[in-house]
Amino acid sequence: MHYVLKVDIGGIAGAVAPLVGKQAPDSHVWIMQGEALAFVRSQAPMFNGGPLWQTDLVSPVWPRGRR
Repeated sequence: MHYVLKVDIGGIAGAVAPLVGKQAPDSHVWIMQGEALAFVRSQAPMFNGGPLWQTDLVSPVWPRGRR
């Protein structure tokens, strides 16, 4: 499932923000559905004014050897 998260700035600030380049970009989050929901991927800024960062789910790789 793909979710798009939009920042909604209300009032006059919300009308002016896109005009002066201060509107936050949309964030995208992917969640795997099923019996238990699972995070798959996110593309979102990690701080105000920052670039979009992509965070992906990675399976662990266990070392071979002693158990």
